[in-house]
Amino acid sequence: MSNVVSLNQKIEEANVNPEFIVFEHPLNETIRVCLLLEQLFNQANDDIKIINTKSQSNQAITTLIKLMNVVDRPDLKGKLTKALTQQAINLSQLESNPQVDQKKLTNILGKIDTISDQLHSTNNKFGQALRDNEILKVISQYSSSPGGAANFNTPRYMLWLQQDNKQKKVDLKKWLAEFELIKKTVTMLLSLTRNSQILNKKLASSSFFQINLDSNPITQLVRVKIPLDANIWPEISVGRHRLAIYFISSEIELKEDKKDINFELACCY
Repeated sequence: MSNVVSLNQKIEEANVNPEFIVFEHPLNETIRVCLLLEQLFNQANDDIKIINTKSQSNQAITTLIKLMNVVDRPDLKGKLTKALTQQAINLSQLESNPQVDQKKLTNILGKIDTISDQLHSTNNKFGQALRDNEILKVISQYSSSPGGAANFNTPRYMLWLQQDNKQKKVDLKKWLAEFELIKKTVTMLLSLTRNSQILNKKLASSSFFQINLDSNPITQLVRVKIPLDANIWPEISVGRHRLAIYFISSEIELKEDKKDINFELACCY
């Protein structure tokens, strides 16, 4: 657990290194939703940056609607609050550990307390203001229909699409800001989880790897780092006490002659 407060840079480098790809497999519902939300937040930011056409504006709206749908669950705030509380309890046990950077630890615990207080003080669902927005409300109604929003069923939205691109970016950034609290919460939880363990070098004999999982602490996220040019991906299977990884490639050679594969693994808690 001491790695939590000392390995941010290494984790970030592992995530952005273009020569490698990191596959992540969640082992519980809270982490699964956090990973999904993180992906949608990143997608939304990318969508807004490149808005130059109506099609790109529509893509940004589509991502925003997906965010609204994911956070529209009554138990989400409770699950995130519980996860943050557990992280705070675990980290508090390190306050007497001389190997831990106490200044960084205090800073992290302070951030967790701030986010937790903000979650407790929030009475409405995440993004409630967007559900009351007339434009987004209309789009949401047709989001699951074949073809989605069209000229004849969402004229107000069609008018918005005709606006200046700068104005549409302003609107989208304003709407996305409604999710700022949940974004901070998700970022904090995933950062603490990922940083709980470093990636260690492993060998998959004949494209297969298996390991027993610790029951205390319970693994919440499996991370597998592979060189991008290997052109393989992991098929991850997790039981109650065991992790199995089978590496798959579209190349016929690997299917017929299973090779030993070097990769890196972190079982995060």
